[in-house]
Amino acid sequence: MKNILVLTQRDIFHKKAGGAERYLFNVLKGLSEHYKVTCLCQNDGSQKDYELYDNITFIRFKTNLISLIFKAMFYYKKNKENIDLVIDHTNTHQFFTFLYVAKNNRLLIVHQLALEIWEYYFPKYIGKVLKLLEKLLWRLSCGMAVTVSQSTKEDLQRFGFKQEFIWIVKNSIKHKYTSLPNTEKEDYLVSVGRLVPYKRFEDAIYLAKKLNRKIFILGDGQERYKRKLRNYAKRIKADVIFTGYISEEKKQEIVEKAYMHIFPSIREGWGLVISEAANLGTPSLVYPVPGCLDATNYGKAGFVTKEIGRCYLLEKFLNIDREEYERMRICAFEFATQLNYNKQCEEFLRVIQTIEEKT
Repeated sequence: MKNILVLTQRDIFHKKAGGAERYLFNVLKGLSEHYKVTCLCQNDGSQKDYELYDNITFIRFKTNLISLIFKAMFYYKKNKENIDLVIDHTNTHQFFTFLYVAKNNRLLIVHQLALEIWEYYFPKYIGKVLKLLEKLLWRLSCGMAVTVSQSTKEDLQRFGFKQEFIWIVKNSIKHKYTSLPNTEKEDYLVSVGRLVPYKRFEDAIYLAKKLNRKIFILGDGQERYKRKLRNYAKRIKADVIFTGYISEEKKQEIVEKAYMHIFPSIREGWGLVISEAANLGTPSLVYPVPGCLDATNYGKAGFVTKEIGRCYLLEKFLNIDREEYERMRICAFEFATQLNYNKQCEEFLRVIQTIEEKT
């Protein structure tokens, strides 16, 4: 049996695990039926340092990300004779495996590139410098990669990755419905996601105010950004309900009854919340950006604005008639049904088998 070493900041059981970790765990469960899989990751302080779960060996370190990167390098150097493939799970950062693992022995899983996101976290010129450094890093990392969307594949190709060595294996979602729900819609909006600046929830709040509608903001995130959103909502006197973290059942109930899901992020790997809302019969309104375009099938399974900007959100919303709305609900639901867990695992397994054949 081939040995696969997986490097990731967090596993699925980490307190801060999210969609990227769920994606990784799903494909690793599929791989563990055919390969010996070891996952090296961070310990959140409450986890076991060593654990075998679903045939996956988890080795966890109580350390920060920078130290974890070095521990991963030393672990590989010590055990490389028994490691056939290294999977570098990148989620806006990576383990720099291009420095110590041969190109034909490493595979990147790339959910998204950060690029313009840097400018939402740092002063303008620092953000631009970090963006340039990231571009350089991707050029140095050229090799084999799996990504979740066509948008990210095109990004990687721009930085030197060869098309024949990039595979797309889309996300999967938990399907609550197998046919479009007939839930009676209520006259409110909803916006779902981690509360971080680049997702621009203030644009969704602005839209709700202009439409004189209530909006639910579902999710938790950075304290500073949450305060900014609350202050903004108060200043413009918008009808906003911030739920913070809530159960999956409660979240689904709110999203399912909402008239529309507003998701004004400026970059995603795959807009997973868009697909999840679609399965609940609620279409999304998004900006024409990577990840969101993919999740709405480039405007065929969701509403897409002309450009980035809150005024374009308002313009698009006001031009949607009832017939178009109902048609889009159906298209969005049907597109989301393609994101199947078994299909995801099978496609990822085929990628690994293809790599074996090529090497």
